[in-house]
Amino acid sequence: MLMRHCAALFGLIGAFIIASAFRDSWRNLAAAAGLVSMLSVILLALPISAQGGALQRVFWIDVIACWRHYK
Repeated sequence: MLMRHCAALFGLIGAFIIASAFRDSWRNLAAAAGLVSMLSVILLALPISAQGGALQRVFWIDVIACWRHYK
């Protein structure tokens, strides 16, 4: 149940980001929502050495995406 809830939230954020491509006024809020989502995955996955390979890949992809967002 919890994983389905998480998937639904990711789907909503993804839909919001896609919709913001067509509405200029939504872009900053959608980018902030995506950034908060990625940061929450990063924080929840710590310590990274205790996680499996798949979650470690997601962790590092989110770290790189957050870093590139602010670069």
